[in-house]
Amino acid sequence: MRHPFRLLSAGLGLALALVGAGESLAHDYWLELSSFRPKAGDRVTVSHRVGEQLAGDPVPRNPYAIVRFETLSPSGATMPVPGRDGFDPAGIVLIDSAGPWRVAYQSSDTLVELAPEKFDAYLELEGIAGVREQKEKLGEGKEPAREAFSRSAVAVACGESSIAPPAAARGPIGLELEIVPDHDLCSAKPGQEIGFRLLRLGQPAAGVLMMALDRSSAAGPMKLRTNKDGRFRFRLPRAGFWLIKGVAMERADGIPNADWKSRWASLTFELGEGAR
Repeated sequence: MRHPFRLLSAGLGLALALVGAGESLAHDYWLELSSFRPKAGDRVTVSHRVGEQLAGDPVPRNPYAIVRFETLSPSGATMPVPGRDGFDPAGIVLIDSAGPWRVAYQSSDTLVELAPEKFDAYLELEGIAGVREQKEKLGEGKEPAREAFSRSAVAVACGESSIAPPAAARGPIGLELEIVPDHDLCSAKPGQEIGFRLLRLGQPAAGVLMMALDRSSAAGPMKLRTNKDGRFRFRLPRAGFWLIKGVAMERADGIPNADWKSRWASLTFELGEGAR
């Protein structure tokens, strides 16, 4: 029996993407792998999750929302992630060599309109500085906020390897908003300070609130802002699954029916061996 999602037209798919957007906009979006420590030859499923405090609902594969959904091998080669439209998990990856693998996802824009009070609460929750003041200066303080938002998500799978990964294994991927680790996440240990960069359209994103959380700290994540070079550092205290996330917003430029453009970024990985 064919899944009903597979019968959607592109137009209807966009319409359904808008349903509940106001509720899900302020929720996190991340990738979960069936194994973050696979062996060469393993098949790893990729699930999309949306939710709060790492309690996420599955997001079926939506072909109309995908701009990029691909794996990057340890050598830097890219391959599309195959999967069945309308189903969860959203994709599957064959780990055919040792070393760090990355899975990257970039969504298209979704349009949403929020009442002023909901928009202000969302800005406060995500620590998006300056937008409320800018909105008031433009005389839009009591007007609904029309926003276009997109999601960028990366997951790191640490395949078995005894050698240091090449630079291609941890450099920028080219997503709209991207968290790039300065260190090899596969060899990082609990308690070690790890540096990251936040890039917006390939350039440093300054002043963005970044959060780090695992399932034991999901209600109280670590928080700090990027510096002028888009850099930030976290000392992650425990082994296991970690989510790093941030949101950058600016005035929309050239996007019909939108006054604001937000970009959401997440990075998921497993810190330390054998913890998941």
